[in-house]
Parts: sequence; structure tokens; C-alpha cells
Amino acid sequence: MKQFPSLLRTSVFENLFHLAEYSKLNKEEKKMYDASLKARWDNQNVMDYAVEQGLEQGLQQGLQQGLEKGLQQGRAEGQHEKAVEIALQMKKEGLPPTTIAKFTGLKIEEIELL
Repeated sequence: MKQFPSLLRTSVFENLFHLAEYSKLNKEEKKMYDASLKARWDNQNVMDYAVEQGLEQGLQQGLQQGLEKGLQQGRAEGQHEKAVEIALQMKKEGLPPTTIAKFTGLKIEEIELL
């Protein structure tokens, strides 16, 4: 029988047919088949390991970049908040918006809205 019937195309019967084909091989053919199978498994394991390591390394790099970007944004927001706080104090003291802008780095429009 060259092909098995479509009704028997389940994993159990496929394994059974492969086992029957394997049992027909002579000793040398079985050695070659086993070596080929082992090489395929080794290659698959190497690829799986490489993918796993690549994903892990990519996740670590992404996390590190995300943390660095978050810290930069947090610092920038903190500096802006401090500048607004100083600008409010300077405005209460009656300093002109141009002077406040010069020392705080804020825009005159933003200072006028405070």
C-alpha cells in the first residue's frame, strides 16, 4: 500500500504507518534514518534556543529603553513644574514676564496665563 486511506489519516494511524515503514528498513538504512532524524531535532533545538534568546534579549533591551525614556520624560516634567513654581513666586513679587521668562525658560504666553 503506497498511501493510506483518508479515513485513517489521524496521528495515531500516521504514526503506525511510519513505524511500519521504519521496520522495513535494513540496519544501514535505519542508522542513516536515525542520524537524519537526530540532525533535524538538533537543528530545531538550536533554532528554538536562538529564538528564545533573541526574544529575551529584545525584551530586556526594550524594557531598558522604555525605562530610560520614562526617566527622561519624568525629569523634563519635574523641571517644567519647578520652573512654573518659580515663575509664580517671581510673578507674585511683581517681576515683568520678560525677566521671568529669561530666568525660568518658560514662554511669556505661559507666564501670563499663571
